[in-house]
Amino acid sequence: MSMANSSDLIFSPRDTLTIRVSENDTAETILKITNPTCEHIAFKVKTTSPERYLVKPNHGLIRYGRQTEVTIIVVHTKKKDILTEAATLRSPANCKDKFLVQSLGIDALLADDLESKTSHELADAITQLFVKQDKFNLQAKKLPVVLLLEDPPRKDGFRVEKGQISVGKSPELTSSRFMPGTPEAMFAEIVALRKKYDDLVAFTVNLTAERDSISPDLPNSRTSLKGAPQDKPQSFASSSLNVGRNGLDIDMPRGSSMTSVISIALISCLFGWCSSQLVRQCGS
Repeated sequence: MSMANSSDLIFSPRDTLTIRVSENDTAETILKITNPTCEHIAFKVKTTSPERYLVKPNHGLIRYGRQTEVTIIVVHTKKKDILTEAATLRSPANCKDKFLVQSLGIDALLADDLESKTSHELADAITQLFVKQDKFNLQAKKLPVVLLLEDPPRKDGFRVEKGQISVGKSPELTSSRFMPGTPEAMFAEIVALRKKYDDLVAFTVNLTAERDSISPDLPNSRTSLKGAPQDKPQSFASSSLNVGRNGLDIDMPRGSSMTSVISIALISCLFGWCSSQLVRQCGS
């Protein structure tokens, strides 16, 4: 049995496997292996994170002068974990995964035998072939993985863009950009409701401050009105002070205050309901 050196094989990409990860597209990359030697090559692909990737094919035979393509796909559930982790940590994905391509030069007779086997039989045959070989006889090519994030959404309204964090909140985070009923649309609606809630709270605080600033002047206003001439009752018609049965009252927008409190309560309930729905959607 002859042996080819894997350094003679041509890998594309040569040094690093770059995988682009986005919300809607499949996270995958293609590794091309070319055999420019005069020997046939049996190969096997391994990874440090087999639960995260699908590798097709993860073994095979490359005739001399031929090329093969290995497709590496991030499992969908693991892709969601990558996006969630990047959004939570507010940083690009820190990937330490690596791939290892082992290869061995074989003669034409063995190559013909391997080529006649089914996929499962070929996998077993190559595994047994590599086990019988001294590990120093097997040639190896190590390829680290780099994950590039393509605009994944952030839970706090931020966005990670191509592995980096934007410095402000995304102005495009509106429910109209997402399909109704999806977690993204519900989250966008929650963000909008939260802003309205904060505006109502600010309005209520300002209203309370105005009431407190006016209250200390009420005794003096009552005293001055008691001593005022009675022939000009109409002069107060355009004023914010009204004389009622019990004396001077401030024309405060009490109905508006109660409406604000009720609105805040309703929005808080709606905010809590949307949050629970979003958690339920993300959990499922």
